[in-house]
Amino acid sequence: MLQSHIKTQRNKKKNTRTKPLNQEEFTMKIIEDLGITTANENTIATARYAIFECTVCNKHFKARATGATARRQTSCQECTKSESQNYKHPLYAIWNGIKQRCYAPKRKDYHKYGGIGVTMSDEFKNSVDTFIEFCLTNGWKPELIIDKDIKCRELGISPTIYSRETLSFITVQENAEEANAKIVLQYSLNNEFIAEYVSTVVAAVSIGKSRNARSSIANCCRETAHTAFGFKWKYK
Repeated sequence: MLQSHIKTQRNKKKNTRTKPLNQEEFTMKIIEDLGITTANENTIATARYAIFECTVCNKHFKARATGATARRQTSCQECTKSESQNYKHPLYAIWNGIKQRCYAPKRKDYHKYGGIGVTMSDEFKNSVDTFIEFCLTNGWKPELIIDKDIKCRELGISPTIYSRETLSFITVQENAEEANAKIVLQYSLNNEFIAEYVSTVVAAVSIGKSRNARSSIANCCRETAHTAFGFKWKYK
């Protein structure tokens, strides 16, 4: 009887003195704000709950609002369990970091990513399994950095996006060079202008060479070599 009375009294306080939930603080879509209530009819402990939409299966389910925002929860329990085998994989932390930078406004670096329109493709955003499988079958190694900017520039995609078409795996040195990339000009051996590229890496790829060829092009731009791959190169 006592427990029943306490439960009744607490449920009477449901939805009182609570501010509306801010959708920007959640990755999942809020379907209904339930306010302060119990997890189910068999418990007396109360917390802030809401009905959310799973980003994987689109099912609506009940969850604690504080837990959903603190963990940046993105899926229902069933979908989370199906992906739990990858939680300890180093790529899971990378995937989660990318997702938070793109969709969590409270992240200190959000303004450099989601704040300027950077996103993830739906298949990567909604499934860590798909993201990990793609990386492992396309050359990712623990010592490499996942990059989206190089291919987005090549394809003319802006704002940038993490997707199958735009991901590449580069070294720390390549990443540093890309961060401070200089525009590269390509000339024929007769000094006729041919093309302009946003970086040495893009220049190398554009002429059909591997990214490692960037160093030869950079040497020409720094005037420590005269030509590379039958062309002259200069920084703009």
